Amino acid sequence: MTQLGFYNTNLPPHLRHLKEEIEGYARGYGLDFYETIFEVVDADDLNEIAAYGGFPTRFPHWSFGMQYEELSKSYSYGLSKIYEMVINNDPCYAYLMRCNHTVDQKLVMAHVYGHCDFFKNNAYFGHTTRKMMDEIANHGNRIRRYAERFGNEEVEKFLDRCMSVDDLIDIHSVAIRRRDDPMKHPPSQTGDDEEETDDKPVRFKAKDYLADFVNPPEQLRLAEEEKRRAKTNVPHFPERPEKDVLLFLIEHAPLKSWQRDVLSIVRDEAYYFYPQAQTKIANEGWACLQAGSLVLTDRGILDIREIAEGKKALTVSDGEQPQTVLDWAVIPNRETVTVLTRRGLKISGSATHRVIADDGEWKRLDAFAVGDRIRFARGTQLWAKAYVKLHFNRDEGMYSRPEGSVLSAQGNALGIGHPCPIGPEGAVHGGWGLNGPFRTESWVMPSFPGRCPGLVERTFQARRRAAGYATSKLAARAGTLLKKRTRVRLPEIVDESFAAFLGYLTGDGHISDRKRTIGLTTGDESQADHFVELVESLFGIVPRKTWDVSKWRIRFSSRTVQEFLVSLGLKTGFAASQKTVPDCILRSPKPVVAAFLRALYDCDGYAGPAGVILSTSSTAMSEVVQILLLNFGILSSRRLQKDDCWHVSTLGQSAEMFEREIGFGLPRKQKRLQSYIQDRKWFKVEADDDEVVSVERGRADVYDITVANTHRYVAAGFVNHNSYWHSTMMTQKVLEPAEL
Repeated sequence: MTQLGFYNTNLPPHLRHLKEEIEGYARGYGLDFYETIFEVVDADDLNEIAAYGGFPTRFPHWSFGMQYEELSKSYSYGLSKIYEMVINNDPCYAYLMRCNHTVDQKLVMAHVYGHCDFFKNNAYFGHTTRKMMDEIANHGNRIRRYAERFGNEEVEKFLDRCMSVDDLIDIHSVAIRRRDDPMKHPPSQTGDDEEETDDKPVRFKAKDYLADFVNPPEQLRLAEEEKRRAKTNVPHFPERPEKDVLLFLIEHAPLKSWQRDVLSIVRDEAYYFYPQAQTKIANEGWACLQAGSLVLTDRGILDIREIAEGKKALTVSDGEQPQTVLDWAVIPNRETVTVLTRRGLKISGSATHRVIADDGEWKRLDAFAVGDRIRFARGTQLWAKAYVKLHFNRDEGMYSRPEGSVLSAQGNALGIGHPCPIGPEGAVHGGWGLNGPFRTESWVMPSFPGRCPGLVERTFQARRRAAGYATSKLAARAGTLLKKRTRVRLPEIVDESFAAFLGYLTGDGHISDRKRTIGLTTGDESQADHFVELVESLFGIVPRKTWDVSKWRIRFSSRTVQEFLVSLGLKTGFAASQKTVPDCILRSPKPVVAAFLRALYDCDGYAGPAGVILSTSSTAMSEVVQILLLNFGILSSRRLQKDDCWHVSTLGQSAEMFEREIGFGLPRKQKRLQSYIQDRKWFKVEADDDEVVSVERGRADVYDITVANTHRYVAAGFVNHNSYWHSTMMTQKVLEPAEL
């Protein structure tokens, strides 16, 4: 029977039964651990054990008392509570707080077995002694004897110095051999209090009245100087840099034997405790994804980094049903593994991150090899529920003209073509000269110094005066009337119409900074007409539609619309390889996403005997489209072609689902897709797993979320596990319905 604080710490019968049950579940999941002994203690005793680093018996030092006071006060004030503590030992020792509820004790026991498995099998703990409970007790006894012999104050003062440098050890010496025996140290444990005499000159015993004759002081002084000179003549000391500073001090510092022993004790315990700091995150079971991993949520498809850093309380899919996010984690600089499948699906996460393999079991990313199979999640159908609202800071009175509108040469010669045309409200926004449209926020009229101020400031009153002057005087004298312009409208939400416009613009459209135009180039007149209708209905602008040899070109000019589109993430210039699905589409409801993809496939898609294929030179576009299709339930294969263009191909049953969920807007492509489907009497069953073709390692910051109930979530097209071992055992085995 174990006694602590004059009470029994053994498990009561009901907890002993639970311990045996949970231990069986843990071994059934494949965990391997030493025998584990649980003890039940009061909160005050648990705080005391925690202050000693988890050991009930340790050498005395004032810093442990300070830690105890901090833990005790935090518990008393309700700021913190220690639920469990487990010791790396054989057998493992773990402590339960007596006042915890039974469901808490279940949780702690399941958690402890995960730690014990990690202690036994993780390489960082391989060098540690498995009898540290006894070792630390012996350390305490030795230091207490020194305190009795040489005084508490003397020993504590030296112990303070040792503990202030207890982290100056070579933490990698267990894996990297830097010297013959990096863990070797020669401390004497005899307790001899005499100082070392290696550096002292030889003294002969003599009576006091003969001391100066037997041991002449001058001779002793010369002998000491000779030894000192011999030491200073050593060319390099040490011969090579020493990473283990404590070992260097033990071997070379002028210490008394008891001091050398105390320093060796501090060093031994530092090597024991340091692996716990090295594995702080891994030991707790964090398994995380890299930034860029797309998570299906009720607010759209979001980057795991955005969710974790923003601590967004939202709902995610666990592959079968929605679940609530309860917690978030950001872990810097972790070892990562990137797994690529034959279909082109890719997942990057920490080496310990787990996903569902083809057999339905959880498997760590670092356990996958080329040829293994991994299960993906399709048909999740979790989308945002509300239209995305758009906010764009617009100055009052922003106007646009059809592309190509210019003032007359006479008007330009008089100086009115260069600065700007003035709108009906006097807004100074854009100009149309002989060289095309441009923008100005103020304008100069040097040709009429008496009539116009040198600089018209950006105020409403100045604009009104400028407008009145320009329209009544300049226009009359130039004999030119400015054409009536249309006020630009900007969409306030991302609906199906605006999504289709973005799909066309992302596919075959352009936003030119050099020519100051926005437009679309297509060989289908029906597509060109649809784009014209969208531009007019969305922005109130009538674009120009012209035939150019073999294609229709639709163009319009509006700096306002251009800035608005750029603010949504669209690229300008030659940016085919940088295109991707706009963020506002990823955050939109299902019909909006479908409208965007329909327009995108109308531009860059193919339908025919080879199924449905999207061609894009953008890697990011191919990856995101594949994830979107998977959420619809549509399987696709993503492959890089010889011309450095990506093909996202959809065949068979998934092509039929594509026609039902998305389809083509162009009649000719839709007809070819329907022919592909009708020409096949049946489709092969599509498996929900895929073959691993590449496994790469790296390092990166990783991010994680904790999900309620099932502790899993869909991200990057796979079902990911976020939980600790205790979550797995609790949710699948241990919890009673009433305890949930």
